[in-house]
Amino acid sequence: MEKIVLVAQNRSGKPGQIRRSGFIPAVLNKTDTSSYPVQFDAVTLNRVISRYGSNARIWVETDGKREFGFVREIQKDVVDGRLLHVSIQLVTQHQEVRMQIPINYYGLEGLENRFLQLNIIRNEMDMTGPVSLLPEYLSVDVSEMEADDTILATNFQINEEIKILDPEDEVYAIVKPQRIRVLPETEETDEETFDVGEFSPPAEEPASE
Repeated sequence: MEKIVLVAQNRSGKPGQIRRSGFIPAVLNKTDTSSYPVQFDAVTLNRVISRYGSNARIWVETDGKREFGFVREIQKDVVDGRLLHVSIQLVTQHQEVRMQIPINYYGLEGLENRFLQLNIIRNEMDMTGPVSLLPEYLSVDVSEMEADDTILATNFQINEEIKILDPEDEVYAIVKPQRIRVLPETEETDEETFDVGEFSPPAEEPASE
């Protein structure tokens, strides 16, 4: 697992002032249920969330001391998607935690080329286990699947020490034929044609005296 270090600063001021200063307000939750407010550099934190996801495993450095944890919750602006606040849970690397692990479905083009599509039912899997063993995301290749094939937990490679909390028969996605809309044929209308060479203008009437 790549070691990601975020430097936390003691938070001072209101959230709006903190964001205008180039930081993101956050809270660190410790294992003894205590918590304390901090702030992170906005550019660095956004880069980590963008690259490693909303449940990234990280090291948090405060006053020269590093503690291990994971991103527990993020809050974004509903209008522009800006990161507003982050909650980080500090744990030991071998501590068991419960997390929602995102699922990455790839190979969709292989389905589309055969007029198939993937109907995604769930984008996450609920599991528990040592935080150091929990994957950052799960991946499954759907390119060779056929119509009515389903994606279950057995389609993923998961460490034996990790327990899946979803029902055993949970369906995460299913392959279906694409719906192709057939437009009705338009009836051709008979058009009357004229030969310009045979057209004669009407005879002029003699002028009345």
